[in-house]
Amino acid sequence: MWIPLIFCEPMKVSSVSIFVLNYNGIPLLKECLPTLEAAADQARVPVRLVVIDNQSPQDDIAFLREHFPRFEVFRAPSNDFLISFNQYVREDSADLALLLNNDIKVEADFLLPLIELFESRPDAFFASSYCLDFTKQHYEGGLSRLVKRGGIWGTRSVPPEVSAAGPQITASIGAAIAIRRDRFLELGGFDRVYLPGTLEDLDLCYRGWKRGWKGYYVPGSRIYHKGQASFRPAFGRDRIRTMACRNTFFFMWKNIHDPRLMTEHLLLLGPRLLWALLRGDFSFAAGLGQALRRLPEILPRRRAAREGTVLSDREILRLTGGAE
Repeated sequence: MWIPLIFCEPMKVSSVSIFVLNYNGIPLLKECLPTLEAAADQARVPVRLVVIDNQSPQDDIAFLREHFPRFEVFRAPSNDFLISFNQYVREDSADLALLLNNDIKVEADFLLPLIELFESRPDAFFASSYCLDFTKQHYEGGLSRLVKRGGIWGTRSVPPEVSAAGPQITASIGAAIAIRRDRFLELGGFDRVYLPGTLEDLDLCYRGWKRGWKGYYVPGSRIYHKGQASFRPAFGRDRIRTMACRNTFFFMWKNIHDPRLMTEHLLLLGPRLLWALLRGDFSFAAGLGQALRRLPEILPRRRAAREGTVLSDREILRLTGGAE
């Protein structure tokens, strides 16, 4: 297999910004923010600490200013979920940006392995940490593979027992998003077509892969994740599943340009829809219907996604563990 050689300038990380996205999260903030302060104290570079409040109706901002004065606090113009990060990363100046939800705790030394990764791998766009749940007993992710089944693409989390000690290629981001800020901005950040959420992170990573940049799993960086602490209660299981189906179609129709792979996807839509209906899975049909109604929004994005392409869809599949 031939993979183009991508020339990238070495990077010296001189600053890091940690952005925490919050919505009605005072109990989580109490538990999580002290761990980020401890990590900032141990970092070998200056670390900016920021909370972006996504229009919490409760008094989270007053709480933050009283109890966590080290954090800069901004109130987003609207609750745009992960899209709210775009503005504040664009206005920042750090080399690396870490984008976290308010349900992430970290080890005090979690930043150093990430910084070392970006400095040693000039082709790196994003990196993910080894992630457990809050009990520190159950694996939450960090290492993932791109998978293709029945014409539908997604990611599969790889359990830690098959992980090597050093950094490995990962298809997409884990619970904490560590990114090179300049490359994030070059891609335009998260795409708001996925609002309110699901798969916008995979979309971002895949667009980076298309440019020839890579994603790495860094097991030496450890974090802890509560897992959809605010998203699941706000939307419920059925609505989240429908959104996931809709956004999967958005991802496919926007990003997959290989004619054979796209033909396979389209030919298998009918059988998959029939099978879903026979099983009583109406979220697949609902998601497909919603995606079709918004196809005019996707087509211009599909054309734009071709720009700057270095790696093909098949090459990305091979590199990230997916079967062609």
